[in-house]
Amino acid sequence: MSEFTKRSEPTYNVDIFIAGELAQIEQHCQRFCARGLCVHVQPAEYVYTCGREGGARVGLINYPRFPKTALEIESVAWSLAEHLLDALSQRSCCVVTSEETTWISSPPTPQRGEE
Repeated sequence: MSEFTKRSEPTYNVDIFIAGELAQIEQHCQRFCARGLCVHVQPAEYVYTCGREGGARVGLINYPRFPKTALEIESVAWSLAEHLLDALSQRSCCVVTSEETTWISSPPTPQRGEE
């Protein structure tokens, strides 16, 4: 029987809930992860008053092979959330930890004549 290496670290998860086309979300996560990161991307369907929209739940965990502190994981998640908002031209998303849920929203772009 094979021998397996086992490592444990304190559990810490951060999820980013964002709308947009799944393929684009995956593509922009791949670009962001090129610097040495692994995330999971799960399709999501957001159903709300008078509408619905596809998107994803993008998650980060404390991966025991490359452990990080909760603060480090959160910092990377915030950077990824901002990257996705910008890359996908989305106006808002939520970043969820076990302690709190934070809604990030950018102001609408002024239309001509509204400046």
